[in-house]
Amino acid sequence: MGPRRDKLPPSSRASASALTRAFFGCAKRKDALRAMRLFDDHACSGTAFEREAYHAILSVVEDGESAGRVIRHMREHGVPSNEATLSLEVRALVRQGELHQALLRLREGEAKALIPRKSTFSSLLRAFCQEKDVKGARSVAERMRLLDMEPEEADLVEMIQLMAIIGDDKGLEAQLSALQQMGPRLHSSSMDALESAVHVPNGRRIAMRATVDAAGKCSNCGAQLKSIGMSTDEWKKLERSLLDAAQTSRAQDDLLIFGDWVRRRSYRFIIDGANAAYRNQNYEGGRFSYNQIELLRVELRRLADGAEPLIILPARYLASDRIPNHTRRATRHDRGEWVTPEEAVYVASWKRSGNLWACPDRADDDWYWMYATAVQGAEARVLTNDVLRDHIMKDDDPSFYRFFQRWKHRHIIHFDFDCAGSDGSSPKLLLDRPPSFSHESQKSEAGWHFLADTKNPEMEWLCFQQSTSGSCEA
Repeated sequence: MGPRRDKLPPSSRASASALTRAFFGCAKRKDALRAMRLFDDHACSGTAFEREAYHAILSVVEDGESAGRVIRHMREHGVPSNEATLSLEVRALVRQGELHQALLRLREGEAKALIPRKSTFSSLLRAFCQEKDVKGARSVAERMRLLDMEPEEADLVEMIQLMAIIGDDKGLEAQLSALQQMGPRLHSSSMDALESAVHVPNGRRIAMRATVDAAGKCSNCGAQLKSIGMSTDEWKKLERSLLDAAQTSRAQDDLLIFGDWVRRRSYRFIIDGANAAYRNQNYEGGRFSYNQIELLRVELRRLADGAEPLIILPARYLASDRIPNHTRRATRHDRGEWVTPEEAVYVASWKRSGNLWACPDRADDDWYWMYATAVQGAEARVLTNDVLRDHIMKDDDPSFYRFFQRWKHRHIIHFDFDCAGSDGSSPKLLLDRPPSFSHESQKSEAGWHFLADTKNPEMEWLCFQQSTSGSCEA
């Protein structure tokens, strides 16, 4: 069978929409050769194509010369761009090596309120960096900043490589700082690029792979890594996001009342009561264990020099003599359990102490212990094994996910019991405290330490030292 041909009427009779559909067919089949043949056959007609036709052609044509002809035809016939076609134009100009022309088109688009996706800016930024065009790269970076576009990790790595090559120490420091603030870990490809980029013959910069011991000491430079806390603004953002989430369940007012109550108190430890009670209870006969909550309470009180922890529980576990059983082994006919006299004594003592909060059943109790840390601040810790997959609150701020992860790793203490107590024995509590230093990229007095995003249990770091006078010591 010969090459496929698009069934079109002669040029004089072909409708613009039929021609556009033909171009989209080429784009769908990734047939750039056929698309350009169609373009050449009809470009000499003296009439413009539909804007969508230019979009389809530019989306499939990769060589710069062909893309340039399509763009010139579009401009000569006064076809206005939209964000999609402008993006394709810019990318085509980048492939042609016409980087400053591509930057000009972006500026023209901005003047007409046409702002392509961030990836279009990134492709131009990286191209300028690879051409060692500092002025062009900084111009694109500035445009992205003005448009509130956060650069990608690969963008910053390219800028760091460029700053290292031209010897701009101040610019290098600024880009390293931006990279550190972007996220806790770097992709392995970024680590490789940084390691090769920052070496210079006079020894003013050194980048080496390193390990960090349990105390936070770097094996390369000996620097002590630190525990990075959240800023006041980040605490406020966390608090606001929780209140927004509670509003959807009509629980915001109760959460605000809870917050005011907690502010008048001081808690070092907070217990996710339901999580503690159901730990290791997925066996035949397993149930909500008040005893496990009490074990946590007693141990945390000891660790806090006698100060009581805050216990947070859904109201349904406190309101009657019969409580739910949400263990996986519970049958449909066994979804409730009677509270034993011993368990009732525990509950009564918690209530008397004034350190128990009952969350309304319409609310998610997780909001409360998360909110308690936002109110109590840097020293508060939550005892829970909840991994919070369902609690990444929607937020327009791209930095939210990063500091939410920082909050998780700094303020949550995981725990376990050495047995479920099913044989009548009292389980022993095991605590997994947060590390003494933050497992995220950071700056120390000796330089920068970047953590690789790898599945390897042995954390891999890149230690980067820079000296403005003399040499760095490895």
